[in-house]
Amino acid sequence: MTDTNTTPNVDGIEQSAAAVGQPVIAQPVYVQQAQPIYIVQQPATKKGFGVASMVLGISAVIFSWTAVFAFILLALAFIFGAVSLKKKESPRGFAITGLVLGSVAVLLVIVIVVIIAAVAGALGSYGQYGH
Repeated sequence: MTDTNTTPNVDGIEQSAAAVGQPVIAQPVYVQQAQPIYIVQQPATKKGFGVASMVLGISAVIFSWTAVFAFILLALAFIFGAVSLKKKESPRGFAITGLVLGSVAVLLVIVIVVIIAAVAGALGSYGQYGH
């Protein structure tokens, strides 16, 4: 004979509500639902040519005192910068920085060559006029 007012115990043993001394009240069971997880993946940025342009531009400015090596570096900086802008790589700042630094290197090389030519011309003509 089973009592209709029985509740399962933790151990699985049924106890009557009268034996426990409490009335039987049905309590709602709350189940916490998992929140959805959204994974947002950023598209991969392609910036290889832009970074190469910037590094070559920096190198061209640093080595602007060596005219031939600087011209090679700044030509490569211009080429990689133009390719990066043509391909519309996402961070355009690297390519623009490479182009600007390449332009600065051109100006520095021209200034250095003019200064060296002026000094060489002045030293070459020093002994000709009896000074």
